[in-house]
Amino acid sequence: MTIRTTLDIKSFSGVAWGSKPEVKLTGGPDYHEIYLKTNLLPNQFRVELIINSDSRINLTGEQLVMLANYRKIWTEPGRYAIPLADISARSIEGQIVGGMETLPSDNIILRVHVVPEPVPNTQGTVTLAAQTMCSPHIAGELGRSLGVFWPRLVEVTFAAGNNGKNIHDTLPQGPGMRLLRAHIKGDLSRVEVKKGSNAVNGAAVWQRDADDNVFLAKQWGRAPQPGYFHVDFVESGFVLAEMLPLDDVLSTVFDMYVDTPGNIPILLETLEHAPDMEKRLPARPAKAA
Repeated sequence: MTIRTTLDIKSFSGVAWGSKPEVKLTGGPDYHEIYLKTNLLPNQFRVELIINSDSRINLTGEQLVMLANYRKIWTEPGRYAIPLADISARSIEGQIVGGMETLPSDNIILRVHVVPEPVPNTQGTVTLAAQTMCSPHIAGELGRSLGVFWPRLVEVTFAAGNNGKNIHDTLPQGPGMRLLRAHIKGDLSRVEVKKGSNAVNGAAVWQRDADDNVFLAKQWGRAPQPGYFHVDFVESGFVLAEMLPLDDVLSTVFDMYVDTPGNIPILLETLEHAPDMEKRLPARPAKAA
C-alpha cells in the first residue's frame, strides 16, 4: 500500500515583483501534485518544474486554472495545483501513472516567474509558499509498470495559414511517449487525429466536430473551457487504457479545421519514459525457488 501525503516545501528564495523565485525540491519521493499558495493572480505568474536541467512543466497561472476547471477539480483564489499525476482518473493506477518518481540524486527546481509590479499596486508585497502531494515509491510489478513514466506539460504554437483544413504533423515523439490531451486555443470547427505512415494515408483514431466534442466531454463529466477545443483521449478517466501512443513508427497528424487563421497555442499533456529508467524502477520480485 502506498499512502499519498502532503508535505511543506522549503521557502522560496528571492520572492518579489518582477523576479524568478525558486526552491529546490528533495529528490527521492514520488511527486503527484504541487500546490502554490500566493496572492498573485492567474495572469501574474508562470511556473516551471525543472528536473536535471529539463523544463518538464511550464504553465501560466491561467493555464493551471483552465486545466483544473476542465477536470472539474476544485479551485479558489490564491491556490493553484500543478498536476503531475491526474487525480481525475477513475483508478488509483491511472492517478499514479503520471506521478514523477525521483531519485535522491535528481536536481529538482520549482521556479515561479513573477510579472513586474502593477501600477497601482493593490496587493502589496508578493507572498508565495508551496506544498506537495507525494508518496514513497510503489513496490513490485505495479511500481515497475507505473514508474516508467514522467509527465510533461508544455505549450507549442501552430501557425494556421488558412481557413479550413490545416495539417499539424510535428507532434513530439519519443520512447514510451503517450498523449493524454491537447488543449487547442483557437476558433476551430473540427479536429481529426490520424495515424499512418504519412499525413495522406493515415487512419482516423479520433474525430469530432466542435459541438459534438463539447457534448461528449460533458457526458464524461468534463467542463469544456471557453475558447478551447479539447482533444481528450482519456476523457473517460481510464488513463492507462486510452492514452494515445506517440512512440511507434506511425506518424500522428492533427487535421484542424480553423475558422480564424493565425498562431494557435496548443497545450500538450504527455507522458514519456523517465531518463535512466531502470535506476528508478523497483527491483523485480524474486522468483520462488
